[in-house]
Amino acid sequence: MLSIVAALVASVILAATGVLLSSLCYDAAERSFDRRLGAYLNTLVADAVSANRGRPTLGEPSFDLPLSGWYWQITPLDMAKPEVRSSRSLWGRTLAPLGDEGATTSADGARRGYVIGPIGQRLRLLGRTVDLGQDGRYLIVVGGDPQEIDDEMRSFYKAIAISFSFLAALIALMMFFQTRLLRVSSFSERSA
Repeated sequence: MLSIVAALVASVILAATGVLLSSLCYDAAERSFDRRLGAYLNTLVADAVSANRGRPTLGEPSFDLPLSGWYWQITPLDMAKPEVRSSRSLWGRTLAPLGDEGATTSADGARRGYVIGPIGQRLRLLGRTVDLGQDGRYLIVVGGDPQEIDDEMRSFYKAIAISFSFLAALIALMMFFQTRLLRVSSFSERSA
């Protein structure tokens, strides 16, 4: 009976540890993805500050491939009819605004969250309002397909499932042998 309770407790601890590790891993993968988006956003901000009115190059070919899942957009906020500049990948479409629900704001004023992209796919968006004084205020947004996060998490889930299954089997074997040894030793004591 004691070994069954111990096995259940060990299973609950393994499951709780798996959930905790998965959550920590997801947060780390999302932060890494956000840092990548942040680098693109900083490049776009620098381009806006330089008053370059062309199409910025970010060094990522996906921003040039139509509807690739990687997009950027610069929207003037002080104009009645703003002239929106965007990546070629948007192909004449615009990015949905980042709503208040589920979005977070960092200390530097950047907002991040998930939206639905131009072809219905989920996007991770990072945006910031930039005030350029007389040149106006701009909303600069960059977004990417978070499939990379999902792929990393699938790999992590497989690894953790295999590892924890091995640990559970090892714990079960140890409990089996421990109860066997206890039975043998109690039998030996009774015989003596």
